[in-house]
Amino acid sequence: MYKAFEGVLPRDRHPVFFVFLEIPPHKIDFNVHPAKREVRFVDKEMVYKLVYSRIRDVIRAERTEYTRPFTEAPVTASSEYQFPGSPDFSANRPVVAENLEFNYKPSLPSIYLGGTFVALSGRGGFTVIDYHAAHERILFEKLLKDMRSATRQLLFPVQVRLSAREYRVLLQNVDIIKTFGIEMEDFGHNTVIVRALPEELDDTGVGGVLSDIAADLIEGTASNSPIKEKLAALIACHGSVRGKELPPPEAISGLIDDLEKTEHPDKCPHGRPTRIFFSLDDLNKMFKRK
Repeated sequence: MYKAFEGVLPRDRHPVFFVFLEIPPHKIDFNVHPAKREVRFVDKEMVYKLVYSRIRDVIRAERTEYTRPFTEAPVTASSEYQFPGSPDFSANRPVVAENLEFNYKPSLPSIYLGGTFVALSGRGGFTVIDYHAAHERILFEKLLKDMRSATRQLLFPVQVRLSAREYRVLLQNVDIIKTFGIEMEDFGHNTVIVRALPEELDDTGVGGVLSDIAADLIEGTASNSPIKEKLAALIACHGSVRGKELPPPEAISGLIDDLEKTEHPDKCPHGRPTRIFFSLDDLNKMFKRK
């Protein structure tokens, strides 16, 4: 049943669970092994599909943060392949569970570690979160999905003077830059005037943003890289919360919730981890207890 856990557990992890089946005796062959150590299902494909689909249903229904503990859920089957009645969910009897559990709740306090790192503890270990990288991932996917939803017009347009090369490449790509909410015009003499920005960007650093965009455009032109993704990643990086801006606990809770809703919550747009889980087994090894 490893296939049922594809995309959920790392390859070096092994799921542990018990499955109880009630099957009519005539649907089982008990004479496969002389010592009765093995049995054979008459319709083994049916049993495989049933168990596989039930595990996947539980995984989808009970997905939580980071290590995704799986708990028992009501099961229905055909009349010939019945599981026992649905157990009491509050009885704390996990039928499908990874041994490294972490149940995140918004009420759990986060511990600031310095830089852009906070830690959250839970059953079975703790998780270190790089909230800058996490915010990058959230903004990156938001920009790609709905690039113009949060554009704001500047009350006082900003003039930005650039190098000749930066100036040329920005004007050549003014339309694609505009799709990300940055509206600018040629002001002459290697200068552009910026009239609108995405909501995530602060106009005080717009010169650095445009220089970085120009550098990415130049590099992308040479390497045929996906320009939209590169620009979205750059804007997300500039717009995400920094180390000097420690978010309050409620903001951290919201950040974690938004991160879990992204398509790729474990990596920032540049491929760095957004969060790392340390199990009690990991800690025991670090402290030479195993």
